[in-house]
Amino acid sequence: MSLDLPEDFLYYLQSFSKATNSLAGVSTPSWTPNRLVDHAEIDNITNALFNKPILRKPCVLFEEGDKAILYKDIDTDIFNISYIYLRKPKRLTLENPPAETYTNECELDPYLHPDIVEIAVKLFIEDYKYKFARSAQPQQA
Repeated sequence: MSLDLPEDFLYYLQSFSKATNSLAGVSTPSWTPNRLVDHAEIDNITNALFNKPILRKPCVLFEEGDKAILYKDIDTDIFNISYIYLRKPKRLTLENPPAETYTNECELDPYLHPDIVEIAVKLFIEDYKYKFARSAQPQQA
């Protein structure tokens, strides 16, 4: 099944499928977590002439662009899909937002501030301070 990702999709966290499975005896659609796979696993999860895999969970594979592919086995029927993902942030402006893609309020939660500062300090110490120390050393001829 080919799936269109939301327009504001940035990063996948988790997804769930509302499904039934005749082999497992699940006739009422129930939510089950999907498994994220990469291209190296395609041969193990796709149906072929001599390969009919039994998948314990539906599998999600991301393609280039804004497409995802959901793989399921023959005994599973999918009724709905739910994503948990990070969305693209709105552009921050100090004036009145001209469109829905802009905002004048910070979208980050206040509890993230110490983490952001810690990462910024770590980047400064590890990267910039090291570069400054190297450039301050006299060049040898």
